[in-house]
Amino acid sequence: MKLDLEKIPTNEQIGQFFSSLAGNKKAILSLIVGAGAILALALGLMIYADMSTRKAAEAWDAYLDAADPAIDAATPSEMLTYVDKLQALARDHAGTSAEPFVLKEAADIAFSAGDVARATQIFNDIKARFPHHVLVTGIKHPMAYSDTIEEAIDDCKQQSEFLSQHTIPVPSPEETPEPEAAAPAGG
Repeated sequence: MKLDLEKIPTNEQIGQFFSSLAGNKKAILSLIVGAGAILALALGLMIYADMSTRKAAEAWDAYLDAADPAIDAATPSEMLTYVDKLQALARDHAGTSAEPFVLKEAADIAFSAGDVARATQIFNDIKARFPHHVLVTGIKHPMAYSDTIEEAIDDCKQQSEFLSQHTIPVPSPEETPEPEAAAPAGG
């Protein structure tokens, strides 16, 4: 793109513009009001951006604080309690960048706990509420999620079909043998 120097106002033209305003109070007032409105809008956008950034940071902090590294070793009941906690966290921080990721974590854990219907519901909720999100579209992202929400929904469907055709025995606590105590060393 080439700069057309003939279209740039000269100092003389700028001076003439301001001289023409000198006798026109209405034009000056309009310029001042317009400049004030632009300044107020810019300030409002900066405040909104700051608040939005703070809300997102608070949401991510809450998510990381709630993280349970031992969840994979938890019982299905404990896992579903954690899913409740994550869903409440997502509700508390609705509208932040963390919300869809927290919901995905909740759905993944619900799936792992065997509550395929609940996982499917959460995945469908993510898909409906965040149709352009990286988790739904599959666009490459630094978080490097391998599955899109659509693939997760397909996994849930396959799991539901499998479970409808097969019974998976779950031992009751009474049937689970206690580990044997180790013999004392050097005895």
